[in-house]
Amino acid sequence: MTLTKLDLRRITGICVVALCGLLLLAACGGDDNTSQPSAIAPTAPKAVSAATQPAGAPAGAINTSVPTSQVDACALLDQAEVEAALGQPVLPPTGELVANLACCSYGNPEAPIVSAAALCVFTGSDADYFAGAAAQARDAFELARGNAEARPLSGMGDDAYWDEVFEDLNVLSGPHLISLDISLDDEDDEATLAAAQELMAQALQRLP
Repeated sequence: MTLTKLDLRRITGICVVALCGLLLLAACGGDDNTSQPSAIAPTAPKAVSAATQPAGAPAGAINTSVPTSQVDACALLDQAEVEAALGQPVLPPTGELVANLACCSYGNPEAPIVSAAALCVFTGSDADYFAGAAAQARDAFELARGNAEARPLSGMGDDAYWDEVFEDLNVLSGPHLISLDISLDDEDDEATLAAAQELMAQALQRLP
């Protein structure tokens, strides 16, 4: 996978979070009582008004749950594990957090601006999504899969697929959507998938 794919994937995820947050704020300020909450929403807790309740929700129902705790993406994989799976050295992890999206990158020592691996975790929020954190993660997963050339995978989390275009592994696990990009020197698609599955299995074991 190239630098362009890794950076584009991360930037796209961050932009989706920001855009959906703006859409939710616009819905809260409108007069349409049938507005649906977006699959990806800001993390700040707030009461659910009539304008943000989904159609069919009990009249007057308010979701007062606290937000699901965000995951530290860099705590899911350590540097040695990434190096073992990739068969090459990587730089110490660096993390980023934007709204519900946490990412961790492991740079290539020979080209520090290139990510040898990048792990991102989207965490659903009970406070922002009336149907709950797990439903928000599921809806985000289905939205991403619907816009990908997805190869279904079994045995990982609640659901999983491999994106044939971006060459990244995406797994749904409870209230979390985890995406893993890795870059191997030989650019072998099947070897890339195998390494991604090895690392993803380790990351899933550390999810809260």
